[in-house]
Amino acid sequence: MRIVDDLKVDRSSLEIVDLEEINDAATDLDYWLSQTPQERLAGIEVLRQAFYDYDPDTERLQRVLEIIDLQ
Repeated sequence: MRIVDDLKVDRSSLEIVDLEEINDAATDLDYWLSQTPQERLAGIEVLRQAFYDYDPDTERLQRVLEIIDLQ
């Protein structure tokens, strides 16, 4: 189950702003520094699943089989 599928967007709190006038870098940094390491890793996992469209329940590592002839 992907974490991204369970996330909901609260559209009532959205607003349109000019990105050149706003500086959220300090606010974002303060937010992430206030989170525990586990919450930070969970945030990274959400971004990774959203960006790569990754489903950890179905994706697996590729198996590599190498046959060695001992003769």
